[in-house]
Formats: sequence, structure tokens, C-alpha cells
Amino acid sequence: MFSIFRSPVVFLLIVAAPLFAQTDSTVRMRHTMTLIPSAPGVENPIVVRSVYYVHSTMRRIDSVDAAGKVTWTRINNCATRTGLISDPTTRQYRALKLPRLWTDADLRDYISKHPADAVRIESRTVDTGERKAILGLTARRFVTTVERPTNNGTGGTETVDAWYVEHQQVECPSMTALPGELGGALVVTYPELADVHHVGPVPIGLAVQVRHTIKWIGDKYGAGKTMISERVVESITDSRLDPNTFEIPAGFHENPGLLKPR
Repeated sequence: MFSIFRSPVVFLLIVAAPLFAQTDSTVRMRHTMTLIPSAPGVENPIVVRSVYYVHSTMRRIDSVDAAGKVTWTRINNCATRTGLISDPTTRQYRALKLPRLWTDADLRDYISKHPADAVRIESRTVDTGERKAILGLTARRFVTTVERPTNNGTGGTETVDAWYVEHQQVECPSMTALPGELGGALVVTYPELADVHHVGPVPIGLAVQVRHTIKWIGDKYGAGKTMISERVVESITDSRLDPNTFEIPAGFHENPGLLKPR
């Protein structure tokens, strides 16, 4: 059965230096996902709230409920590509290894050796020229269309309508040639590989308002299904963080099976 949360394979291209000044930041986000038509007995829409903490090469992401209570935490060390996930209710944690980054040469080499695994994705971005103030920062609007040809019952289109501000990203700062919003990977599922061919500008900075619409074509995942994903940054606070923010709290115990898919 198809799940809208199935993880695609995404390959990142490494850029040597960050584009924006590095400073401690706390960023609060709300993410709403709606599947049309909805499936019986499945929560729809799904609303996820997250708080991101940024310090140098460290990242912490708290998932919080509507009351602001932390339900789980992920801590990443971008330099060592390691991390952990923890559950504050059971006071347990599990160590993680972040995915290895691929260079453009790695990607092209893999495609040349495994051409059957690659799906050509056409991507085009337009700078609308619109500007507006969001959270006290000047935001620029970019609209991207992404198309995947229908083949073997799978195909689809994506539209990414997003506003970007000049601020460091909240994910590990290995800047991508195409940010996650533009990767064209959500209409590609493992073990397929998105071979994205992009035309137009590549927006940089932090996406503070994103409306991402995905329409599946073909019968593999159900013709006519649409997912609308909306992400809004509710606040940005640039102030010094307590170093303990990125430490495992005292009294937590390691559980290698914590939150693993069953």
C-alpha cells in the first residue's frame, strides 16, 4: 500500500562554503499535509509542528504537539554525519548515522552504471519578481514546476510555490544544487533515482512559506491522487543557545530499537 511518507532517495551536491552568516537560531515551523481524496480511517490533514535549533554544525529538531509538549527529538552533528533520536516520554535514545553525501561526479557515475534505475525529471523555476516582508525579512517568491513522465504506471507533476528569505537553512548546511523543495524526488520512490534536469534560478536561503502540490498520474499509486503540503515558518529567533541543547539529558538510556519502523 502506498504511503505518502515513503522516503525517496535524494542525492546532495556539496558546496564548499555557507552563503549566509552562521548564528545561533531557533526556528518554529508548522507543516500541514493533505491527501486528496482522503483514505478512510486515516488522519487527514496531518499537522506537524517542529522547533529547529541551529548552532555551528549542530542541529536539533523537536517535534511538538498542539500544546507545545516535545514528543521526540532528533540531534544531528553535520560535521561528523552522526546523530541521535530520543523519546522524552520513555527517556530513551538511539544513535543514528546521517546519509552519505554524493558529489555530482558520484551521481553521474552511478547513473552511467545503472541507467535503468534513473528517472529523468524536468524541473523549471521562475522568479516571479514579487517581494514582501515576512517575519521582518524581505522574502522573494519562486515558483517551480517539476514533471516526471508516466512509465510503468508511475508518473506525476509537482508545483512548488515558495517564499525565501536571506537566512541560514535549518537542515545540515551542506547546500544542495537543488534545495529539497525543488528536487523532484517526491514523485520518485526507492529504489528509483531522480535524475533532475533543472532550468532557471535556484533559490537560496530559508523557505519560510511553501505550498507544494503533488499530482500522481498512472495507476501504480492510484490515478488522480493529490497531496498538498504546506510549510510555514512561524518565528525565527537569532540568539545564543545553551550548549546543553545538543546533549542527551541525564537519565536517558540507549535503546537500539527506538522508533524503528516495524
